[in-house]
Amino acid sequence: MLTQALTERVELHHATRGLQRAADIARNNCHDAHHHLWDIRRILG
Repeated sequence: MLTQALTERVELHHATRGLQRAADIARNNCHDAHHHLWDIRRILG
């Protein structure tokens, strides 16, 4: 789906982040997941 969104140049308008392209959304999701995983490991550690 990401490849298709990139090909079709999908753009969303986020209320606080403004214009978000498919690559921006994927990057933000990866960044957020990394931090959530860090939080979980810290809590469990």
